Formats: sequence, structure tokens, C-alpha cells
Amino acid sequence: MIRVLLVDRSGCPDTFQACDANGEMVVSLLPDTTDLREALEREAYDIVIVHDHSDDSAIRETLHQIRTLKSRIPVIVSTVTHDPARAAMAYGAGADSFLWDVTRETCQDLLVPVIRYLVQRCTSEERIVGENRIMQAIHDASPIAACVVKDHRILWVNAIIPRKLGYSEHELIGSDPTMLFPDDAEHRRIDAGLYDSRTREGWGM
Repeated sequence: MIRVLLVDRSGCPDTFQACDANGEMVVSLLPDTTDLREALEREAYDIVIVHDHSDDSAIRETLHQIRTLKSRIPVIVSTVTHDPARAAMAYGAGADSFLWDVTRETCQDLLVPVIRYLVQRCTSEERIVGENRIMQAIHDASPIAACVVKDHRILWVNAIIPRKLGYSEHELIGSDPTMLFPDDAEHRRIDAGLYDSRTREGWGM
């Protein structure tokens, strides 16, 4: 079930509430943005639709509030007029999609597929972020030093390297790998094996 929060001060929410996607979605109406914080903190919505006839500053403020409270939640801005400048403003303020002239007749064909896509994309991104955090934790807990090098520049190190060498991660990232070795002889020995086995794209580990 996709949980949709509809922020709509137009007084005509029927268009969006009719987009139930055959029971796949449940739409909750929020007619006043003053209650936006409470609504987002109270319920775990999957997506927000902002539909408004007000000026650009009001939409920009609403988008800013949503992004401050829920930085990753997908947001669709819907208006009744085709206005490229308004669309650019919405995207610049953090909207994921901008739709215009959504009606009861076009809702299922126009709006519902966009909702499905954005929610699925967000779910996939959150899964990837979670998996990356797990892998980062595993690497950082390892007693074995590991780093990723591309074109003779350090791109990533696990936690033990800066801890053992006394450098900060900021100092290491982007630097030459020579600073990881105690002397030139050790560097040449490791360097030969590392760069003989690197990929055509310049990656080595």
C-alpha cells in the first residue's frame, strides 16, 4: 500500500483522492500547510503531492519545509497551468516531479505511474544506502587496512588506515598512495603488484 500525503489548499481534492490505483494507494488530505510538520512526523508517508493555486513563494516554502523534515521522501508538485518557469522553480526547490492539468480522467494514466516510479526509486535508493552503511561498518571494523585507488589517487580508505598512520581521512582522500608506505622500496614493491593488476579503467585495490 502506497501512503500518499496530499497537500491541497485548492478546495478540490477529489481529483487526487480518486487516484487509488485500484486500492494500491491511500490518500490523506492536508488542506493547511501549517499542519505539515505534524502530519509528516505522525505518519510514515511514502510520497507527498503538493497541489496549490497560490504564488511561487508559497510552493517554494512548502517544498523547503518538506525537504527539511523529510529529505528523501519523493515530492510531486501539481498545478493547473503549464508554466515552465514554475516547473523550474519547483525542481530547484526540491520537487522530484512537476505535473500540470491532472484531472479525474487522466489521473490513473498520468499521476499513478509517476507515483509508483518515484516510490520504487526511493525504496531502491534507501536499500542501497543501507547496504552501503553495512559494508562500511564491516570494512571499518576490519583489522586489515584496505583502500581503493584509481589513477594513482586514493578514493577510499577504511577506518584503520587513518587511525594507524595518524592522517585524517580528509588528508588521505585524493592523495598519492605513496604516503601509505614507510619507504620507497616498500612502495615500489606494492605498487608493482597493484598497478600490474589494475583494470583498464585505472582501478586498483
